[in-house]
Amino acid sequence: MKEDTFKLPDTFENEWAKPQQQMIAAENVTLNPVGRYADAVSMTMNMQRDMKDLARKAKVVGELLGSDGYYSWRQGGKQIEGVTVSLANALRTEYRALATSCDIIKDEGNRIHLRARAIDLVNGVYEERDFYMNRRSAKGKFAAKDEERDRWDSLQMQVAQSKAIRNCILRILPAWMVNTALRAAKEAASSQALGKKSLDEVRDSTVKAFSELGWTRESLEEHVSMPVEEWCLDEIIKLRELYGSAKRGEIQATATELPEPKQDAK
Repeated sequence: MKEDTFKLPDTFENEWAKPQQQMIAAENVTLNPVGRYADAVSMTMNMQRDMKDLARKAKVVGELLGSDGYYSWRQGGKQIEGVTVSLANALRTEYRALATSCDIIKDEGNRIHLRARAIDLVNGVYEERDFYMNRRSAKGKFAAKDEERDRWDSLQMQVAQSKAIRNCILRILPAWMVNTALRAAKEAASSQALGKKSLDEVRDSTVKAFSELGWTRESLEEHVSMPVEEWCLDEIIKLRELYGSAKRGEIQATATELPEPKQDAK
């Protein structure tokens, strides 16, 4: 009788693993989440990581992603910020030999319970994190037809899975590597936002650009919960993203609801 097998996920790279050739007994997956990666761990035990090279790569990755590498917003008088899914995935690629998976534990009503896992195939370090998300009702064109509502639900699930896996990746990656990339991303975003202008000049040009699309100074201040005179780089970057949406016609100045501040869509 042919044995049931489990195929390793496509999270491996080039010379150090070939997922399509690695098959692990299905019962190992059920009894031991780490068991599915057992053969791959043995394949990478002699692999070495160059810490200095990783630090260099982390800085380059952060610089390339810029504002797409981190999220930032104010909540309760505090500044909330962190690493986006895009930056976490880019760092995982450079770190190498880091496998991930995500299972749906419960999907009932508007509540989704996911369990993400990540394992460092070089040293066997394993991380497992639960993630909960409340499903939002479809809006706009997504609410018009059944197939669009299904697409909306699928997109929300994909975002939730990406964030759940991101959380596991960041628990395994060295903190110095993540922080190096985050600092580089923020510095690159600041440079992109200011150019050769002063912060006051950028504030004025931002208000002027929006006014040409029919947006008022007051609506912008309401969106970032801060008067123009107090805008810093985080607010400028956030408004640039809003401007792009308005320019593409995705939202109008007469809209009663502005887009929520970006938390982590990457």
